[in-house]
Amino acid sequence: MAMERVTSSGWSKCLPFFGGRARKDGSGTNNKGLKEEREAEEALQCYKDVKRANRNKIAAESLVFFFSTGFQVYMGIKAVCFDVSKLRVHWQFPCLLLLGVICVNIESVLCCVMIESYAKEEGIDKPELHSHPLFFSKANAGHSCDLCRRRILRGYRCWLCDFDICMKCMSSSTKRAEGEGGIRGDKGVRNE
Repeated sequence: MAMERVTSSGWSKCLPFFGGRARKDGSGTNNKGLKEEREAEEALQCYKDVKRANRNKIAAESLVFFFSTGFQVYMGIKAVCFDVSKLRVHWQFPCLLLLGVICVNIESVLCCVMIESYAKEEGIDKPELHSHPLFFSKANAGHSCDLCRRRILRGYRCWLCDFDICMKCMSSSTKRAEGEGGIRGDKGVRNE
């Protein structure tokens, strides 16, 4: 998948697996509609990058599986063709065959773990809106924004606690929802 980071200099990066591009945020634009539209396009482009990264991840893992299976078949053929009469002279050969099978399996598992770590999506961290990372989601049918209460189709979502936010609230300087993640006391929600 893709990693999304927003830095203080205004650059946002969408770094998909096997390549990426950096884009400049439109923070100096006066027209709100154009800014929201541009941010929606950037979010959609990032979503497409995530889909492309998923395809690349599946292709890479399939390639690792293909080569691992080929090596396992080769090791199996070597084991079947092994001449048992020479076992006293070449006693290391069965141990090396077993070690080869173990190494091929470890190699394929480590390659898949490495591919998963490269393709991991980190989300957007905006602590003023929500305490968990937010991920772009195109399929939010039936969901509503937890800040402005409008129904949304595309927006950002927290996969840990089911927090949804629309594109407009994500781009504006709206603070977190009243009581969401705050400390409650006798007089209501306290600001930290």
